[in-house]
Amino acid sequence: GILGKIDILKIGRRPALAGLAMGAIIILIKNQSILLSIPVAVFAYFIFLVLLGSFDFKGKFPWIRS
Repeated sequence: GILGKIDILKIGRRPALAGLAMGAIIILIKNQSILLSIPVAVFAYFIFLVLLGSFDFKGKFPWIRS
């Protein structure tokens, strides 16, 4: 095709790992209020994506060094 071959495992690895980590956190806080659980889960997912290097901050913000 025009776009070439897409390696779904390479693309989906980091979001899947972040999802597993988020799931573990949800299990740990499952007895808390849903109003607390949802924001904590969203925040945890985003943090894990950042820690796993899913975002290219250097491309958007060249002053950020890693």
